[in-house]
This record gives sequence, C-alpha cells and structure tokens, in this order.
Amino acid sequence: MIDVYRMVVVNLIASISLFSGVLIYKYIYPKRNINPLFLLILISLLPLISILRKGTYESGDLTLHAHYAMSFYENLQAGNLFPQWTNVGYGTPVFIFLYPLPFYLASLFHFIGFSFLNSMKLVFISAYIVSGITMYLWAKEEFGKIPGFLASLVYLFAPYHLVDMHFRASVGETLSFAFIPLIFLFSKKIIETRKYKFLILGAISFAFLMLSHLSTSLITLHLVAIYTFIIWVKKKNKRKIDLLYWLSSIILGLLVSSFYWIPAKFEVQYTLYSFTLPTTGFLSLWELFYSPTMFGLLFQGHHGETYYLLGYTQLLLLAISILLIKKIRNKRERLFLLFFQISFFILAFMTQSESKKIWETFSYLNNFQFAWRLLVPIAFILSAIAAITAKKLNKKIVFIICIFTIFSTILNWGNRKTVPEQKINRAGYETLYTEYYDPLDPIYKKVYPNLNHIVLKDIPKLPIETIKGKAEIKQIHRNPTDHEYLIDAKTDVIIKENTLYFPNWELFIDNSPHPIEFKNPKYMGVITFKLNRGIYKAELKFQNTKIRTISQLISIFSLSSIITVLLLQIIYLTVNSRKN
Repeated sequence: MIDVYRMVVVNLIASISLFSGVLIYKYIYPKRNINPLFLLILISLLPLISILRKGTYESGDLTLHAHYAMSFYENLQAGNLFPQWTNVGYGTPVFIFLYPLPFYLASLFHFIGFSFLNSMKLVFISAYIVSGITMYLWAKEEFGKIPGFLASLVYLFAPYHLVDMHFRASVGETLSFAFIPLIFLFSKKIIETRKYKFLILGAISFAFLMLSHLSTSLITLHLVAIYTFIIWVKKKNKRKIDLLYWLSSIILGLLVSSFYWIPAKFEVQYTLYSFTLPTTGFLSLWELFYSPTMFGLLFQGHHGETYYLLGYTQLLLLAISILLIKKIRNKRERLFLLFFQISFFILAFMTQSESKKIWETFSYLNNFQFAWRLLVPIAFILSAIAAITAKKLNKKIVFIICIFTIFSTILNWGNRKTVPEQKINRAGYETLYTEYYDPLDPIYKKVYPNLNHIVLKDIPKLPIETIKGKAEIKQIHRNPTDHEYLIDAKTDVIIKENTLYFPNWELFIDNSPHPIEFKNPKYMGVITFKLNRGIYKAELKFQNTKIRTISQLISIFSLSSIITVLLLQIIYLTVNSRKN
C-alpha cells in the first residue's frame, strides 16, 4: 500500500477515535459542554499525524528549509544575532531576503534537542495549531462561539493551508496563517479600548507577520486597515486618536521588523531577483473550483503538481452569504460581510492572468512573485465570511458543514510520500535569487542575459584553493561570516576563496584591507585575490552595510522600548497591588 492510502487509513482511524471519544464524553457527562477551543485543538491534530513520519517530504521545500535552519543556527552560534549569510555551497546572503522568524523558531527547537529536520516539522506543527486558535479567538470575539468554531475549521482545512504545509512545505506562508487573525483581533481591541497593551500586542503580531512572510503582510495590511476603519466608523464614541493608536501599533511593528524588511527592500537590487519579475503564477478560473485528481478530492497530482483550490465548503458558504446578505439585520455585520465579499472578489480576480496589467502598474506588488500566494489572505477572508454566514444557519446545518469541511480534505492530510533524510547540503538552488548582480555592468549583462542561462554552481570541494602559482594554505577559523587562513605563498599566486561576492565582503591581509576580484568570467561571482610571495594571515569578513546597521539598530531600539514599557507596567501594577 503506497503512503497516501496508508495515511488515509491512519487519518480515518484517528478521526473516528476522536469523534467517538467526544460522543462517549457527551454520553457520560450530558450536562457538560466541551470547550470549543479544546475541541478545535484536538481536531487540528488530525492533519498533523503524517508529519510525524520519519524522513522528509519527497516533494516540496522541507529539506531545503532544514538546511537553511542549519546555516541559521550556525550564524547564531557565531554570535550573529541577525543572520544574513548561509555557508551552503559557495554561500549566499539568503537570510537578508528570506523570512527569518521560522528559522529563529527552528533554532529554538534545535537548541532544546531536536534535529534540524524535526525542528522544521515542529515549526509547521505549532504554526498550524496556533492558526486555528488565533482564528477562533478573533472570530469568537467578533461573531460568537459557534461562528468562531466554524470559521476556525474552514481556516484550518482550507485547501491552500494544507497544500502549503504538506505539499509545498512553505514554512513562511504556513506561519503567516497564525498571525493574520491576531492582527485583526488586536486592531479591534485597540479601536474599542485604546489600551497600550493591545497596541503593543498588535505591533508584535504585525512584526511577526512581516518576519514570517513579507508579501502576505502587505496585502493583510490593506485588509486590516479597512476593517479597522469600519470598526471605528461604527463606534459610538469615536475619536480620531483611536485611529492614531492603531497607526502607532502598525508603525511600531514595522520598526521592530526593520532589520529584515529594510535591507531586503534596498539590497534586492544587487541580486538576480529582477529576472523573476513581474509576478507570475496566475491561475485559470477552473483551478480555483476543482482539482482534476481523485475526483477533486486530492490537491496534488500524480507527478507532484499542486492545485490551488478555494475549497468546496468555502465556495458553498460564499454562495449562501450572497443569498443571505439582505437578511442580515445587524448593520455592522452586513457591512463586514460586504467588505469581505468585495475583498474576496478583488483578490480572486488578482489570481487571474487578466489582472497582469494591475500587477505591473503597482510595482510594489511584484514582491509576491506568484499570484497564487494571494490564497493565504483569501483563506482568511472566506473563513470570516463563513463565520458571518453561520449566524444565520441552523446549528444542525453548521454541524454537517463542519463534518464535511474536515473529511472532504482527508486525502490532503499529509505528503504523498516520505524519503530518507538527505544529509548532503543542497548547493546552487538559493543562488538563483541572491547571487550578486549589477544591472549597470556590461559584464553581468553578457554573462546573465536571462534567467534560463544561469548555471547553478556545484558544491566546492575546498573552501579555498590556489588557481595560479604555488601556496600552502591552512584554515585557522571559519564560520558563516568570518573566514581566516594562514597562507604560505611559495610564488606569486592567485587565490580563489570559494565564496560568492556580495556587498561588504572585505578581505584583510595581515589585518590590512586588500583588494578582491569577483568578475573573472571563468569564476564569475566567486571571490579571488592576488598575493606576492610570502607568508600571510588572510581574513575574509562579511560586514554590515550602513543600511543593515541602521535597520538593526532601529529593531533593537524598538524592541528594547517595548520591553522597557512592559517592565514599567509590571512594576507599576506590583506597587499598586501592594498599596491596596
């Protein structure tokens, strides 16, 4: 029996056991209500069973992320609080541009004692469980317990949520699912209460979303801004300072996460990333509605291709919401429903190729790279619509919808096949977007006329080698950003240090700056340097640019300010409690 069918059997047994346990509990204790949040957490464990299988996914980026986690942790061990460089292959500044929060979490799990692969799996597991909790907290606060429960299930079992976790293994997008509802929740609390604690919690939530997935946070910010304005408009005793509080929270979130997004924005010009623009990954209309595999129930094809559906429950509830909108008497809820419906249709249209001119017109949208990434905020929007719709439905109908939502996705509760963990680091893959590139230099235009001509580099056999002349080289010290050698040049030599150049790699010979070369057509992008005959101490260091230094200082100052405010608040409350 192949993995996919074996896992269906396992998942089916686990599901039956869970629901049987719930029924038995209700039979023994008929007067006790089961905590909806506790039940939701138990249900969220069902699609996670397959992750516990030994090994890595046959398809997707789980192995790649595990190797990134190794390099990230190595940076932290070397004292680099804000990792930027990976030593995989020739090395690249991938952490300047890749979402860092998943790897901070993976490093924490590894520090506790888990392997890097299992640490990445734990990030997926915790992100998935937390996403259901945060969705419930927001939807319950806004619409009530039963609507909140349905919204959370619709969110957890959204096809793209499962595809992200099990097929694509996109850890950044999966983690972003957990923080989107929190931003909506704390935005609501800020407007309604104008309390500092919600301002800070909102700032931290937005910063975490930025550090999880930058492009998703961009669209979320548009949505939450309109949502916040609606709450403010409908507030009885509204004041303009309410909106100022909310704006302060967003700005503070931007400041805390500035160590990541500022260098990513300003230094991406030095990479090959421009070749991947404008945004691609558009979907045909039918792809949003149906999967051609296993009668529409499996969202991954037999050759590893993925299908990006909106979800059958999601479409059903969307249709019902359109029919029921006139029957919603609560003006605030009707306005919310209209807002979410309009947002859905706009974002759904943006996944279609017909919207390509819009993507090209607004250049900042090109950071999405793939239009189907909009399915993350769309999943949240459809879950919100589900919550509002549930308020107008019979409880028995809501129960049936919950059961259908869960079991209609059971084929997608795990990757179709696992393979043994790959111990050899992958090289070349990440250089595609982070290898140094100067669009104004004719040499680069000649070497890289387009993305299809880029040759990925193999793993170098040695970290440093002599390509001309004779020399004996001894490695003294090496971490991701500091390479130190003792070189005994028997003749005049040219040395190749197998590291890709990026702004602020600097070479010091006997503690003095020394020129480096990285435009040799034979070794394009790789650092080389010349030495006369003699004995030298050579040290290659990856230093901060001014932009990196300033952005890191902003983050440190902002985070320190938050911690200081929290400590002062704790001291104030402690002193007052003792007085009373």
